[in-house]
Amino acid sequence: VRASVSDLDRYDELVKEHKVTYVAGGAAQNAARGAAYVLPTGSVVYTGCVGDDELAEQLKAANKREGLDEVYYVKKGEKTGACAVVITGHHRSLVTTLRAAEKFDKAHLSSPAVAPLIDVAKFFYVEGYFLTHGAASALELSSKAAAAGKVPSIFNKCQMRPHINKMN
Repeated sequence: VRASVSDLDRYDELVKEHKVTYVAGGAAQNAARGAAYVLPTGSVVYTGCVGDDELAEQLKAANKREGLDEVYYVKKGEKTGACAVVITGHHRSLVTTLRAAEKFDKAHLSSPAVAPLIDVAKFFYVEGYFLTHGAASALELSSKAAAAGKVPSIFNKCQMRPHINKMN
């Protein structure tokens, strides 16, 4: 579930009151790390928005360790998104707060760090959470991909449909 405003203090509570294991993730980033594991070095790049905090540094370190290149949009003064996972036996509960991830700026796609990567990319993947706040960015990316005859793989059912030849 997505965390409500009243849930946000619970992340700090968990850290203070329990032994926490941090694992870098997020649906799209996990997919990118998996692809980086099986594809040639340097062939998978991930972008998204993170805050300027310790969680962002953990993500960067995990990506480097696992061979995933990244070009994050860093939003100063924001916290990086997190998902609290509580595991009890074979059961798990997840509560997600997107935080900085919701602040992705479409202009980042045209930045000198990202635009050349889009030009040479063959495939694109945009995960579902992103569409709750980044539809304009996803539409721009899918339009560019379709115009270049590339394969955008995007979860959606709206404006991007004409640009998508494969629905997941």
